[in-house]
Formats: sequence, structure tokens, C-alpha cells
Amino acid sequence: MMNCIFNVNVRVVVIAAALLSPSEAFSQESKTWSDKTGNFSVEAVLNSQDARSVRLTTTDGREITVLKSKLSQADLEFLDSKQPNMATPSAAEAEALLTETLAGPAIVSGADVALDKFASQINVNVFIDRRGFEEIGLAPSIPIDTSGAAASLADQLDAMLGQHKLTWYRMRTVLVITTADAAEDNAAVAIAYRIPIPKNDFASVASKIQSVEPKSWDVMGGIGSVKLLPTAVVIRQTPQIHRQLARQLSLRPNPHRYAHPLDNEIVSLEISDGTLDIFAQALTTELNRKVDVSSSVADQRASSIKLDHVSAKDALDLMVGQVDCQWLEHGMEIEIVSAGEAKGNLEQRRVAMAFASAPVSSLVLNTMMTMIEPRSWSPLGGPGTIQFAGGKNFIISQTQPTFRNLDQLLADLGS
Repeated sequence: MMNCIFNVNVRVVVIAAALLSPSEAFSQESKTWSDKTGNFSVEAVLNSQDARSVRLTTTDGREITVLKSKLSQADLEFLDSKQPNMATPSAAEAEALLTETLAGPAIVSGADVALDKFASQINVNVFIDRRGFEEIGLAPSIPIDTSGAAASLADQLDAMLGQHKLTWYRMRTVLVITTADAAEDNAAVAIAYRIPIPKNDFASVASKIQSVEPKSWDVMGGIGSVKLLPTAVVIRQTPQIHRQLARQLSLRPNPHRYAHPLDNEIVSLEISDGTLDIFAQALTTELNRKVDVSSSVADQRASSIKLDHVSAKDALDLMVGQVDCQWLEHGMEIEIVSAGEAKGNLEQRRVAMAFASAPVSSLVLNTMMTMIEPRSWSPLGGPGTIQFAGGKNFIISQTQPTFRNLDQLLADLGS
């Protein structure tokens, strides 16, 4: 019987079934499926397949999902013969699979399992932040204990990683495992929530929110902030604290509206050793859009990365985040530059905010500077500025990376 290397999740993958058309379903005789090492196999019937995985029914009636990257060459050739012109999954489909997987069952592999081996058993793209691990003296192969009871994979990750001062967060299409310090420095995010304010007493609501991990909030010297806008409560925190707010206070964010076109472009990349220039060449091929690298960082070593059908924005953000770089757009071209170059490349834009008005203009100014890259604004020594321009408009001078984060928050606020 095939073991956990094949990520045999004994469950029906409802989201995948919903995304498949009738033409993608198969009915045929049972066959033996093997992994690429030849050490594991299972007798099963092929139900369906997409670009990343196959769905099988075993002879004892279980429905399982197996990543194609785990399968033998013979099985891959068999699948090609059945679905030679299969469409690439959309970013929305990849996002849905990640959501379903995190909400799905824990993966129990016992005690003292290498983290990187455990990650390979998860049926989605997983990126381990090797740079962050190195900074605290850990290796991706650190032994972890997966035997504890957990209601979901998300809960399992929180409990299991927390023992080693590690944490996780999700991008649109990638699960990232990193250190608690790196998440605080690089992954804090502003999220809009619709929260009732009884008797307009926002102070009481804010106090209740800040009772969750009190030392993590700005009132106690932490990075977390909570602000009230006319249409939503905006909370800036680490992904881990956002999850705790959901569990302990049942907070639910506004629907997330991906604002950047590259959020919806799908790419597959595998860089095992090379420079940023090699990464840029691979991405150029995937996007059919020129990706260049500034001469100041062209020879910088790129992190090893293997991503299968992820959003182009996720791939870019992951790579540049590992090497202290940023990416800029010049028309249809993309350029990877140093953090210093990005900081010196300011743009001025007139930005309309649907919820803004003259009476709340000061509140909006303060909220944007508090929630979106606080150190990038002039009050904290950054280059960015924002001023009210009348009506619902603001004149903002900022870098492209900060504008991307601002655009995302405004999209989530419905502006």
C-alpha cells in the first residue's frame, strides 16, 4: 500500500471535483500506480486529473489525491495519453485547493519527521524560508512531531511549528513556512474586517481585539494596530495573530479581491542553482513578458525554488523577498532591483478612496500610514507622503511595492 510519500489523504476533494468538467472524468479498469522511486504503489482506478494532481479510487473504496510530481514516468505517460491537452489551472483554482487543503485533515507521520519531508507530503506548493531558518540556526530538515491531535492541517501547523519558534502564512497560491521573527518583519498584513460597533463604542471593541496576544499590539510596543474607517475595521498584524483573532473572537475578514494582474497569471518555475538573471529568464519564458534584472543585482545568487502552477506575483514576491530586492513595472516590462533602488524610485498618484470625505480625511491619512508599510512614510523616516486633495482624493508619493499593498487594501475595502 502506498504510504504518506504519496500524500494519501483519505477524503473526498470536493473543491477539485467541483472544478472538473464531465470530460475530465474517467472510467476504466484498475491499474497499479507507483511513485517515481518505485518503492510505493497502490491499485486504483483513475477518476480525474488536473495539471497538478490525479484523483484515484483504491480497490478498498478510498478516494485519494496524488501529486503528479510524485508519480513514476510510466504513470505520467499514461496520464498524458488520457488528457494530452489539459488546461492549466487558474489562480482561483490553485487558491481554492490551498484553502481546501489547509481546512482539511492533519497529516500524521509520527514523531521526529524532517520538516522538509513533511512539507513534501502536503498537496500544495510549500515554500520553506531557508534564509529565515539560517538566521536562527535551523535547517529545513529540523525534526518535528506530527503525532499531536489537530482539527485541521492549519491547526496542526500552528501547534507543530510553534514549538520551534516557527510559523506559517499563505499567499494566494503558496503555503510559506518561516520563522516567527521573519513573519513579524516581512509578513505583517493589513486586513479589513466588518465588525459590529455596539453603541459606537470603538474603544471597547479595540480593547477586546487587543486582548488577544496583548504584547503584540502597538499600545504595548508591538507591531499590531487596529483602526476604524467608515466602512470597516482595519487590523494590521502577523498572519498568526490574524488566525488567533479568527479562532478566539470569530472575526471574519472582508472578501479578498486580488488587485494586481499578476495575481491571476500562472507560472511554474524550478531554480536549483543560479543567479537572479537566470530566474528572470525563466519567468520571461513563463509570462511571455520581459523580466529584467538591474545590473546592481544581476549576479546575486537566487534561492532554490520549485513552484508548480502558482500566481506570478507569488513567485516574484517569494524570490525577491529572499534576496532583499524588489520588483518594479515599466509598462509591460518587469525589473528586479535592489531595495535601495526601489526606495529611490518614487511615483506620485492621485488616489480616490470611496469611503473618504473631508471630515474623516485626517483619520484616513493616519490609517494608511499606520497600516501600509509604516516605515515607508515620512513620519518614520521613509520617503512616502500622503495629503488630502479634496473630495475623496489623496495625492500619494510612494514606491511601487508600497502602492501594490495600498491598492490591495483599498480593493478589500471596496474602493
